[in-house]
Amino acid sequence: MKGGIDMITETQLEKLSPKEERILRMKYGVGSNTKHSLSEIALQFSQNENEIKKIVDDAEKKIK
Repeated sequence: MKGGIDMITETQLEKLSPKEERILRMKYGVGSNTKHSLSEIALQFSQNENEIKKIVDDAEKKIK
């Protein structure tokens, strides 16, 4: 996965805010078999894709 992370653990997710955790769970399919696109996640949070991408990028930095 270019620029992303290969695997997210529950311990890593605990370091994030509830919103960041939910977004990463949706993006990478953690806890479910379904991965969601940035546009799908943006719709769920009533934000645009760029805002969601920034949240993802910041959250990934926290857990790397």
